[in-house]
Amino acid sequence: MTQEKAIELALAGHNIFLTGRAGTGKTYTLNKIIEALSYKGKKLAITASTGIAATHIGGNTIHSWAGIGIKDKLETEDFYKLKNNQYSFERLSKAEVLIIDEISMLHDYRLDMVDEVLRFIKVSEDPFGGIQVILVGDFFQLPPVEKNGKNNSATYNYCNNLLHSSNSFSLLMATVPTSSQTSPPAILAISAISITSLVTAYTSEATAITVSPAPLTSAILRIWVGRIDALSSC
Repeated sequence: MTQEKAIELALAGHNIFLTGRAGTGKTYTLNKIIEALSYKGKKLAITASTGIAATHIGGNTIHSWAGIGIKDKLETEDFYKLKNNQYSFERLSKAEVLIIDEISMLHDYRLDMVDEVLRFIKVSEDPFGGIQVILVGDFFQLPPVEKNGKNNSATYNYCNNLLHSSNSFSLLMATVPTSSQTSPPAILAISAISITSLVTAYTSEATAITVSPAPLTSAILRIWVGRIDALSSC
């Protein structure tokens, strides 16, 4: 789906999952969506799963905005603290559009917590209190950071179910494509690697990127990057 179509859907009030490989323009498109919605007068909650990502879109972390901090679960008293805090209550109750960038790095249970907070504050049983939700990210990139250091696919599975469940709200997937005409070779190679384990090689006039699949007993993908003239002499 084109960037223009993603903006059109956002302005029409649709819930959107905007995805695409690295370098395909997700942040650019998101900033255009933010600009268009702001011009329309919408009350935006601009957030991201990490502080660095939040600075790129002029927002806050979702943890800070939703008042959940780094907690793993919310107690009843937590909800009433948010409700009784005038600043927190106004921030949450007035939001009309929730934007979460780098969604792949947000734990599934924390997304649930955001949903619970908004339902409570807005006194609504609708998902996220009935407001428009725009999720942005790429599940082929970084997953949430786990305390035990283990890689956890729970957020991917959760959001995958969220996207396809008839019992949940509908999300329209707007994929920002990588163009072979304009994208650097490295971006095209990374895109190819992310969707398959068997990639032979991708080359340009100046650079060669060779990808060799590891033995079936190993989960390691070996990548070598170098000049064509250097590789041809090996």
